[in-house]
Amino acid sequence: PGLQELALLGKVTSSPRKHGPPMAYDEVVIDSYSSGHFISLLRAPSSMAEAIQFGPMGEQSRGIDTWIRNTDFTQIHIVTLAEELPITESIELYQKIQIEFKIKPHFYLNKTLGLQREDLKSLDEKARLCFEDIILQEEKSRAELLRNKINFIELPLVTSLDSQVLVQTLSEVLHD
Repeated sequence: PGLQELALLGKVTSSPRKHGPPMAYDEVVIDSYSSGHFISLLRAPSSMAEAIQFGPMGEQSRGIDTWIRNTDFTQIHIVTLAEELPITESIELYQKIQIEFKIKPHFYLNKTLGLQREDLKSLDEKARLCFEDIILQEEKSRAELLRNKINFIELPLVTSLDSQVLVQTLSEVLHD
């Protein structure tokens, strides 16, 4: 167990660990698994190092673990939806990462509409009720993040399928 995770993190950290050929990249982005699997991914090197304390496998595992915990090397970005279960799970992930790995993740509330109730006045009742529910979910999500003292950035819902529009819209939010 954990060998696939260890292999992935071993490859990602190989260049700074000077193990194998240098990678010609400034940054590597891993679009990761769900929160429980992501924690298992991060724990794999230390678990292997604990299980195999001597020899190359233990040594490499300790090196990978050191780089994963290095905040100059590792940044974690948690992106979640403004819904009860994803918010709860993402907050738990955020807290585990801070406690266990001493890394403060960046946090993003994704696909928010940013509507106000006044914006719904001209809608028919069914549409208004639907959007009121979305507004309520977004408000609860923001409140829960603030209650847990988590700074976050809201990313708007982008309805265009054009990747340039998507990148441009999100870039504007992230560069403010």
